[in-house]
Amino acid sequence: MTRALAVELADRGIRVNAICPGTVETPMVEQMFGAAEDAAAMKVQRLSVHPLGRISTPEEQAAAILFLASPEASFITGTTLSVDGGRAIR
Repeated sequence: MTRALAVELADRGIRVNAICPGTVETPMVEQMFGAAEDAAAMKVQRLSVHPLGRISTPEEQAAAILFLASPEASFITGTTLSVDGGRAIR
C-alpha cells in the first residue's frame, strides 16, 4: 500500500512512507506484561526477539517519523523503515 500510494501521489509532490516498529514502551505494552501469567518471562521473551536486546521508546519511533517527514528525506518515498531493533532480520 505504501508503494502504491507513493506512485499514485508522487506527481502531486506527496511522499508516502511507513515505519514498522518493534515492541515499544507504551502503557499498552506495560499492561500486557503486567497481565501475563509470568510477566518477567514474557518481558525476557519480547526482548529476545530484538537483536539490540531492548524495546524501543516512543521517542525513537517519533524520531524516525520526523526524519521521514523532514526536508532531509525529501527524495525518499515508497519505503518502509523498520524501527524495530533488528527484529525483522531474525
